[in-house]
Amino acid sequence: MMGRNVLPTILHPDDLVHAINHRTVLAQTPDETVSHFEYRVRHKDGTWRWLQSREVVFMRTTEGQPQQILGVAHDITEQKLNEEALRASEHRLLQSNEELRQRNRDIWLLNEMGGLLQACSDINEAYRVIASSAEKLFEGQAGALYLHQDTANRYTIVANWGELALIVPSFNGCSCPSIFEQQTCSPCQAERTPCQHLQGQAGESILCIPLVVWGKTLGILHLHNHTFATSEHRKRWQQLADSVAHHVSLALTSLTLREQLKQQAIRDALTGLYNRRYLDETLPRELQRAARHNQSVTVMMIDVDHFKYFNDTYGHDMGDALLRTVGAFLETHTRSDDIVCRYGGEEFMLVLPGAAMEPAHLRAEELRVGLQSMNIEHKGHLLDAMTVSIGVATFPDHGTFADALIKSADEALYRAKHSGRNRVALFGAG
Repeated sequence: MMGRNVLPTILHPDDLVHAINHRTVLAQTPDETVSHFEYRVRHKDGTWRWLQSREVVFMRTTEGQPQQILGVAHDITEQKLNEEALRASEHRLLQSNEELRQRNRDIWLLNEMGGLLQACSDINEAYRVIASSAEKLFEGQAGALYLHQDTANRYTIVANWGELALIVPSFNGCSCPSIFEQQTCSPCQAERTPCQHLQGQAGESILCIPLVVWGKTLGILHLHNHTFATSEHRKRWQQLADSVAHHVSLALTSLTLREQLKQQAIRDALTGLYNRRYLDETLPRELQRAARHNQSVTVMMIDVDHFKYFNDTYGHDMGDALLRTVGAFLETHTRSDDIVCRYGGEEFMLVLPGAAMEPAHLRAEELRVGLQSMNIEHKGHLLDAMTVSIGVATFPDHGTFADALIKSADEALYRAKHSGRNRVALFGAG
């Protein structure tokens, strides 16, 4: 057995205490019992070699302490290196399996988010899906989605998740490098301009990812994470964030285009009002709802008097401007539940859910007087006063189906025009 004074010079510092403890245990071990001890010693070339000693107490003092110890040591360095390599390999395998499991989970959640976004009926539903999906993808983290929603280059928050400190509801796009550079940025980078929406926060755990489609920045995905164990963990986090931003960009673009196509299909291009197709789809539903709740629905058919005169006298541009003016007036002078449509040519249709004949009659008169009172100019000249004729019919008294109700309103309009125009006529009256 190595002497106590030799141990510190040749034994690895980490094994010194273990060696002293081993000597104590050996002193208490019955004679002829073999003890094993593994330790590192410094080789003459300066490297550390692993040895394994097998020792027995050969002779003791009168006090029972070991006086002579017999032992043999074997070099087990290769064995130790192989064991270490095996442990490292097992660790890498476990790590790879965990990374694979995490990637599979991320892919599954990304696909789930994509499917849910495709099924969204409107943009607000998409915002809710993005927030709930991001909460799963970035578990225990916080983030927000900002979108460009006006012409003043401001970006407004539309969805958020987790607990975001010092979050701002909107910010100027010029203050975030990810927007004007169209590249992912992190405020921890010294050369970056501080992001206004972070309010002084910085660190490698913060990301701003631009949502770019066809060269246009739709908004940014803003993420907060905790500290990272390794740079590789941060790299994978950013890769996932980039994938989420890509999915969100495409989904929002698709939804926007779908909504635009839908609006083009149901909106009149000249006035921006709903068109006849929308009326044909909506009025039957309104009548069914009214029937279930035992309510009235009144429709007004409005026709611009002498519209051909305006067209022939002032030109088609003025005629178009006149129709836009009428449409804008009707939109701003009706309730939010009312449906305002351009029915065709110079005819407009109003659907008033819940309105009975008498109050609807009063509203029709208010609209007629309001339109007649408008001052309309063309090329600096005040035009002749515009008047309208209005036919009014009410469900269920004047028709229980959409076609019948519209026909009744049309008949009332015909009577208003043939009674001198610039008046309101009720179906079935006088």
